[in-house]
Amino acid sequence: MVQLDDTNKHRLVKLAERLLTTLEEVSGAARSRLEDRAPPSSPGGRFAYAPNTMVDGASAHERLDAISQDIRRSLERLAAEPFVASIVVQLDDQDSRRETLLVTRGSAAGMTGVAQGARIATYTAPLGRLAEMPPGEFVDIKLDGEDYEATVVERVRLRPARRPDVRLWDALDDIIEFEDWRVSIESLLQFLEQLGHGVEIAEEDVPDVLGPLLAQAAELKLVHENARRQVIERMSLRDQPILDRYQGEVFRMPLDNRLVLLGPPGSGKTTTLIRRLAHKLRPDDLEEGDRALLAAAGYSNPVSFAEKWAMFSPTELLTRYLRDAFNREQVPAGNRNLKTWERERLDLGRGALGILRTAESSGFVLSQSLSVFMDETGAGVLAAWEEFDGFHEEAVLRRCTDAFKAARDSGDEDLRKALSKFFRTRVSAASLTFGDIVSLLERGSDFQPESKRLGELIDRKAQLACNRLLKAHGSLLGEINTALPEIMADTPAPDTDAEEDFDEELVDSSGHATTIRETSPPSPAVLLLTGIRALARATAQGRSSVGGRSGRVVALLGHRKPPKDELQDLGDLIVVRGHLRTLIQAPRHFVMGARTSYSQYRRTAVKQGRIFKDEAKSAVSERRISGAEADLLILTMLRNARRLVRKGASTAVALPAWLEVIRDHQLGQVFVDEATDFSPVQLACMIELCDQGLKSWFACGDILQRITSHGIRDIDEFDRIGKIAGHPLQVRKIDIAYRQSLRLRNLLVALALSDGVDAEMKAPEYADVGDVWPILAENISGMALAQWLARSIREVEIETGIGRLPSVAVFVDSEEQVEELVVAVRPHLAEHNIPIIGCTGGRDVGDASEVRVFDVRHVKGLEFEAVFFVGIDRLAKRYPDLFKRFLYVGASRAATYLGVTSEGQLPAAMDDVRPHFSRCWRGTDDQA
Repeated sequence: MVQLDDTNKHRLVKLAERLLTTLEEVSGAARSRLEDRAPPSSPGGRFAYAPNTMVDGASAHERLDAISQDIRRSLERLAAEPFVASIVVQLDDQDSRRETLLVTRGSAAGMTGVAQGARIATYTAPLGRLAEMPPGEFVDIKLDGEDYEATVVERVRLRPARRPDVRLWDALDDIIEFEDWRVSIESLLQFLEQLGHGVEIAEEDVPDVLGPLLAQAAELKLVHENARRQVIERMSLRDQPILDRYQGEVFRMPLDNRLVLLGPPGSGKTTTLIRRLAHKLRPDDLEEGDRALLAAAGYSNPVSFAEKWAMFSPTELLTRYLRDAFNREQVPAGNRNLKTWERERLDLGRGALGILRTAESSGFVLSQSLSVFMDETGAGVLAAWEEFDGFHEEAVLRRCTDAFKAARDSGDEDLRKALSKFFRTRVSAASLTFGDIVSLLERGSDFQPESKRLGELIDRKAQLACNRLLKAHGSLLGEINTALPEIMADTPAPDTDAEEDFDEELVDSSGHATTIRETSPPSPAVLLLTGIRALARATAQGRSSVGGRSGRVVALLGHRKPPKDELQDLGDLIVVRGHLRTLIQAPRHFVMGARTSYSQYRRTAVKQGRIFKDEAKSAVSERRISGAEADLLILTMLRNARRLVRKGASTAVALPAWLEVIRDHQLGQVFVDEATDFSPVQLACMIELCDQGLKSWFACGDILQRITSHGIRDIDEFDRIGKIAGHPLQVRKIDIAYRQSLRLRNLLVALALSDGVDAEMKAPEYADVGDVWPILAENISGMALAQWLARSIREVEIETGIGRLPSVAVFVDSEEQVEELVVAVRPHLAEHNIPIIGCTGGRDVGDASEVRVFDVRHVKGLEFEAVFFVGIDRLAKRYPDLFKRFLYVGASRAATYLGVTSEGQLPAAMDDVRPHFSRCWRGTDDQA
């Protein structure tokens, strides 16, 4: 507590009066401007902000409508929340002028001059960073186009609130800082009312001793030296309008940065990422460098750029939880923006990359629970990716080299000339290189005339062979038609991946193959023609048999096959054209051929007893892949696509359709929350989804909070990810924890130390210390546990003193226990009208003052005023290597109150942290 002398009290009164008057001025001006603006022209207008990103930008009407809606939303926000900080700076000019700056959360465009004697700026704008600077700080600022050196002399951070009872503005939880002192006031309006309340002297001439003492006591309730800890009343990300200067530096970094922000729980990492996104989506707040980057990357339309972002999080629950935080920043966030990697993996695998089987295409079957690698850690999967990636590139280059040499050595003189002209430096080279594949992407269509010439010659010869057969055997088509069901039987061997049958494909105008999708059985004539071509190719390659449908047609022919020399002649042409097609399609195989390469790689490695478990044998035969294997394939394909586009970016040649589809999945900005729960391969995939012109990728996390076996274990893994992406990742650390009370911070540090990690977790400056102990109940289960939980939850409601239940969560160690615990505790809480609900499957149920019960696996990123962790000894038995991490995560979700129970004694591995627990919230001599 702090006592005020008359001088400082007078300063506070003048400041409070100025702030409350200015709140009304700004709010009133915003309301007036709203009344002057016409309402939306149609109900559909309000959705114009979300254009269809599959078309080239929005129409002029849509852009204007979106801007109009943005302005209206900004004014509505200013009317409800005028500003969140007031800063006074002294300029180092001739007159030593002082300037007052009001900092708004949202856009302040068009509000110049509405507050007497003060300027208005959005927090994310360059001037807004002054709100992060403590008094006494020297800063360089630009005002009215002029550069100044300035000193911050006063900073007020506040929470505006309109008092409905008196229709006046109030400012709550105010932190008021001068160069020489600081205070925190719970309510400016109550502070003024208290000081203005006179005490009348009694009729008797008796000195009024009690009156001033009571006034002083009331004053001390309102005025504190430290910031008052806010009670968390609902399950939502903590609202932090103004960040500290270190967080501010991060979110204001230029667009073309890739950064990992590491820090303890409650340090504002996610808030910093959200603020960065909001900042970069406001064109008026961007620095000139960012504007130039956007223009160079083709984002001249701010509406389209506003849609091209995504934030990945480990759980569906966390994506829903983040949506509210984005809404506070006026950033529309839907399912296409807030994603889990599981959903994105499925979308890419079934769509653009064609890895996974669909109703219309072949592919692998994804089995999320499948475990095939001997080493399932992130480092183990990354090592498997590195080996496969090299295997695939080598296989593509070897196949292309063989095709080039075979085509060059063929007897077709025209083709040899075309090859010599294209590969001038490769006539005697040992093998083709990645650079040659890039050249084929840019100029592969140069070979199209030769491919067309060979194709026409093959068609004439194949049709001639078929016509001769039909002339000699008129009933042949009828026989094929009769045998059609048997011929069309789907019996390909699932564990063998033969070379692609290019004769079953069409080649588009760019020379790239596109597979024909059958909508009905082919005609007997087509089957005969395909069978003869397959037989001819087998003859030229020295093979005695033909497989699949063509093999059944050939078997039906029996002794009626064309003469061998006729087949050899046709087959030689088909083989030569196949070599040419291999070259034309080399870029496509470099990306899309990874699926075939992976089948070969996995089959070989399993036979050799390397990389894969024995259980992988059945997966190979059934063409099933695990999530980690899908990640591995996605990374290779996205990375190779990026390498092709980057190397070929200097040319004006249009990209083939299959590569455009992949590039359409790229995003202007990619963010990752709880990044340490993702594997290095998954994080590398997310980087590859970044627009290569912007390279904007931001992630945050805490290695101590990793609760997945495949997550990031060491900071050095980020260096490896950066090398894969071709661009180093910056790693920054923050160590100030804003969420937890002192005792909880001490417990978390002790937990980290007991797990062999030296953690640092600083308290924010002038933080409210708090003296609530974490509590521990051992040897408790069943009815006794239910009663203990209910009693402890009621005590939390009493302790917080806000007159209602704060945000309370109970964590158990499995989904099965959620409803079981709810049923046991509900009758005891119902006596006090406290509802309790189960949140199974990571669902967020409701938003009222209910006690929520979760499986601890779904709680990353959430925060509550009170957390109860039930059955820590059961969790230790289930996850002996990870249970401390789960407890660390669970305990870090609490702001003030933490209760832990154990069905037996506390696990021996936790003996080091036992001194940080008590039997009750206020502590006892008999500590836990």
